[in-house]
Amino acid sequence: MIILEERGGDHLEVVVLKMIVLQKMTHQVIKCKFNGITVKAAPGMTHEEIISNFYKRRAEKEKRYLASPQYAIRQEEYRKIEALRKADLEEVLQIAPFEMSVKDQEAYEDILRVQTSPYSKAVIQVADQWARIMEYRISLGETLEECADKSMDIADDQGLSGYMYGIVVAFLCEVWIYGEQLRQWHNDLYGVNSDSGVVNPALITIK
Repeated sequence: MIILEERGGDHLEVVVLKMIVLQKMTHQVIKCKFNGITVKAAPGMTHEEIISNFYKRRAEKEKRYLASPQYAIRQEEYRKIEALRKADLEEVLQIAPFEMSVKDQEAYEDILRVQTSPYSKAVIQVADQWARIMEYRISLGETLEECADKSMDIADDQGLSGYMYGIVVAFLCEVWIYGEQLRQWHNDLYGVNSDSGVVNPALITIK
């Protein structure tokens, strides 16, 4: 038996092809641990069979984990964290402005009118909550730059992706009275200094 070391970044299909080639060259069983799952290439096994076995083992591992006490504990911890987050959000929204201050009410309402999907409604909801919390903190003497990041931690009750977060920023830049200041703060985080445009963090490449 030969153990093949997984290289970070390889796709499963590529790893399996390497295993099959090595198995045919050595006539031995080849094993490799891929994402914590042992993959085996034995004589006569096809590419499809090896792939299928991997997904079957992964499903069995996931099923065992979902039935484990560790999973139940983590779920309970998650529920407690989410309950605290929700309570913090509700508390600050009670004392924040009822609505965010917009630059152009008609344009703002036009944008809201066409946002009908659950996806876009989640973006608008977080944007509204974020702006209101920032306005509240600014009224207490904080600058936007000081309060933006921690306000977003409270405002995001939808679990936005990086791409959706970029849309939130772009939306507020268009309609919110502090939109331009927010745009500059946001772009500065990614080392971009421009007179227009919003950096979308989902499109940033880290080298």
